[in-house]
Order: sequence, then structure tokens, then C-alpha cells
Amino acid sequence: MQAQSTYKNTKNKLRLLSMLIYFLCVGFVLFFIAIGTWANLHFNSSDSTKLHVYGASIHKYPFVNKYLISTERGSNLFRQRLYVGPVLELNGCKAEEFDKLNALLMCAKVGDIDNFELVSVKAGQKQTFEAIKLATPIKPSLDIPLISLDLLLLALSLMLSLLLFFKVRRFLSGYLIAFTLMLTASESKLFFLGANIASAYDIENIRLGLLFIAGPLGIYFFPQAFHKAFWKRASFAIIVACIIALFLSYHLLPFIYYSYVASFTLLIVVIQLILKYRKILNAKEKKQVLTMLFCAVIGLALYFPLINFGGKYSALLGRYIVMLSFGIGIFIALMRYGLWQVETLISKSATLSLLSIIAFSAWAGLDQGLQALLNQTIGLSNKTVTAFLAAAISSLFAVPAYNFVSKSCDAFFNKDLHLLKKLLSKDILVLAEIQALDVFVEQLGTKLLRLSGAHKLNLEFIDYNRLATPQLFKTEKDLPAEGISNLRKEHFEFQIEHIMSVKVDLEYADRRINREIKNAIEDGIDEIARALASCCRWNYLEGTKLANKS
Repeated sequence: MQAQSTYKNTKNKLRLLSMLIYFLCVGFVLFFIAIGTWANLHFNSSDSTKLHVYGASIHKYPFVNKYLISTERGSNLFRQRLYVGPVLELNGCKAEEFDKLNALLMCAKVGDIDNFELVSVKAGQKQTFEAIKLATPIKPSLDIPLISLDLLLLALSLMLSLLLFFKVRRFLSGYLIAFTLMLTASESKLFFLGANIASAYDIENIRLGLLFIAGPLGIYFFPQAFHKAFWKRASFAIIVACIIALFLSYHLLPFIYYSYVASFTLLIVVIQLILKYRKILNAKEKKQVLTMLFCAVIGLALYFPLINFGGKYSALLGRYIVMLSFGIGIFIALMRYGLWQVETLISKSATLSLLSIIAFSAWAGLDQGLQALLNQTIGLSNKTVTAFLAAAISSLFAVPAYNFVSKSCDAFFNKDLHLLKKLLSKDILVLAEIQALDVFVEQLGTKLLRLSGAHKLNLEFIDYNRLATPQLFKTEKDLPAEGISNLRKEHFEFQIEHIMSVKVDLEYADRRINREIKNAIEDGIDEIARALASCCRWNYLEGTKLANKS
């Protein structure tokens, strides 16, 4: 008992630690993106205009003596391949000693001289660059389409990451893939601009290091292939070797070799998914993996053309495309095949979205109609009054609208929950009155097992007045080929002392019961007892009649 308690405490601590790490990383990503957005919008400040004649712009980060320079095409700095970077020195003036941008520029005599030296950081190394005055100043302009595409891909990565995290963080693969998608959001140029407030080179190394670990392992454990002895498998050893090769090639070898190792790692990940698809997974998991593989192959096929042969827009899309393709594939699997049991989350999200649209449409329609009606009848044109009346009338239909939309969304997105509620509220009494007791018990148990998503079911019914022995039914599904790592049990009971008793035990393999399904069974256990008692009574009466006739 003490060992079990210690295990549970350790597990809870690990969960809290993993959540803390995720939220810290999300906080840092959002912080750097916010700082980068601020910098991108302030390159055209009044003090920064002095550098336009050199084909550059400079920005001072708030609260710290840190400066960022951005160069434009056609400038000498751009030809030296300095595009964006931190400013360490301007003409011998150390940037960290000045808390005002104007004071730094005055010290360096920027604008009054034809050229000056700039010390910045490139690829982690300090380098000196020369800025030369141009005949025509180049004013920086915001590339709105590029920024919009960047923000769209950034938002998509973060939304997919948060969706996975909030629902499937208890699964190792779900947590790691959510973490990887969150790190993918930092491919944004805005993140890079913000990261220069600290050290963009060091932050990029940390980000890639986390991606090297979380990405391959997240795909390796997908969808629910975590096993207690996973480290003994050859496939896991190969994945670990690929992760080590990624670290070594990135830090010690030229970039071309790193790209080869990264491509080889992606190939290994895809191959092990194919092998898992052929040998291990059940029918539903095969569909989930096949969906993700299809999207991932499309992403990999597009990656190299986008990066190597396209313009700036395609290059930006190429940086996101691989991990987004995995994320979109998983999202489609969530929607289509119920991966990680997120049907309830999707159904509730769709319900709230539809209700918001319906509520706003109803309120707006009633508001306009009341304005026209009251204006024509009593001459009242107060928009506040009509808005309040429209809201009051709309609220009268809130509960019926919610019930209808909720049932419709459950029927479409969460079919098992919808069918379970229908069984326990309508079908069960009809079935109870037209079948023999043993047939009804078997049919009821089979349906409960299928709709609850359990691995094993035990159903026991006792009628102390009509049955000599308890009516028992047991059934279970086939175990996955690789076994299971943990079992969870749920117990439901309805009892009237010395009259009747109904017990339903469900066992789940490597998953928990869906909370909505648990609530439905808890609310419907009395209906199950009522149906079993009714079936037993009719069978008893018919048996008595036959005995009297004979």
C-alpha cells in the first residue's frame, strides 16, 4: 500500500513538473514574440531615421541597454550578410553603456560621417562590419503579406500545441508532440527579433536541442505505444542514436552534414511508424497512424522545394511545414478517429462555437426588428432599450437552443456518448420488454462495453424475489499485441436492500474513462436497474403462466 502511495505521489510530481516546463516555455515564446513585434513596429522611430542613409534601422529594447539593427537590401551591411543582429559597438561606442538611442548615435557620430564600424554577433561570433552612406536613404517598410503569413503559421502552431496539451498531456506522445509544436512556433521571425534581447544564438541552440529530443520521441511513442520496457527495443535504440547524431552534427560538423542527419532521422521515424502500422497497432490506431503518415509525407515532399527553390514566402512556409504537417495529421486523426479520446472536447468546442453564432445572430435580428417595430408603433428609437429587450428575449431560448445544439454536436462528433445516452434514456426499456433475460443482459453488456470504450466488462444482476442465482455476464476486447502498461477500473452500482442489486464493473487498458461517459453511466445506472427488473418481471410472469397452463 505504501509503495503504491509513493508511486502515485511520484507520478503527480512528474505531471506537475512537466506542466511547469511546458508553461514556462510557452511564456518565454510569447514574451520573445511580443518583444519582437514591438521591435518590428519601431524600426521607423524618429531616432532610428539617422541610419536610413546607411540602409539600416536600429531599435532599443525597453528597460535594458540592448540594441537591434536591421539592414535593407542595397546597403553595404546587407552585402556583408548582416541582416538582423544585436549591436555591441558603434564606432567604438559600447552600446551597453547608453540608456538612450540618441546618445549612442551622437557618440558614434552617425549621420555626420560617410562610414562607421559596427560590431555585432553572427553565428555566435563577434564580427565587425562597415556601414557606408548611400546617395539615397532607404527607409524600411513593413512586408505586410510576409508578416501576416508568419503570424498565421505561428498562431496555427500554438493553437495545435495548446489543443494537444490541454487534452492529451497525460499521454507521453501527446505531451511531446504538443511541446514540439510549441517550439515550432518559435520559427517566427518575430521570435528571433525578440530573442536578441538576450542571445538569439544561445536561445536557438536550446530550442533546437529540445526539438531534437521531443520531436523524434513524440513520434516514436505515437499514438499510445508507451511500454514499461520500451528502452529494451532496438527501434528505441535507433531513435536515441539519431538524436545523438543530430546534436553532434549540428554543433561539430558543417550545416550540410546536419541537414543529411536530420533527413535521415525523419526517414527513420517514418519507417518505424510504418513498421508499427504493419505489426503492432489495432484497426483504429492504424487509421490514426495512416492519417498522420499521409499528412507527414505531404509535408516532407513540400519541404525541400519550398526551402531551396521558392522565394521568401515559400521559405517561411518551409520552416514550419514539417512539424505542422505532423500536427495537422494528428488533428485530423483527433477529429476523424477519436485519437486520445478527445471527442468530448471537440464536441463541446463545436457546441460553444455554434451557440455563439446562433446567439449573436438571434440578438442582432431581434434588436433590428424591435428597433423598427417600436419606432413605427410608439416612436421609441432608444437603441439601449431595444438591445436589452433583444437580449432578454434571446435568453428565454438559451436552454432549449443549448440542448438541441449539444445533442446535434454529440451525434456528429461524439457518437459513442450520444448513442449511450440514447440507449439509457429510450432504447433500454423497449429492449427489456421484448427479450429473454439472459439475451437482454448479454445485449446490454455488449453495448455498454462498446460505447464506454472499456477493455473489460462485468455485469451482475440480482433479483432476490424472482431469481434463484445472480445473472452474470462478462466480456472483454482483445489486448494489443504489445501488451498494456496499466489498468484502470470503474465501478457503478444500484441497490435496494433485500430486493434487487445491479453492479457494473469496467476496466480500461492504458486509458481513462471519458468523463462525460462516466457521468452518463452514473446518471443512467438506475435506468439500467429499472430495465433489468422489468425484463426479469416479464420473464417471471410469462414463466408462471406457462407453468399454470401445463
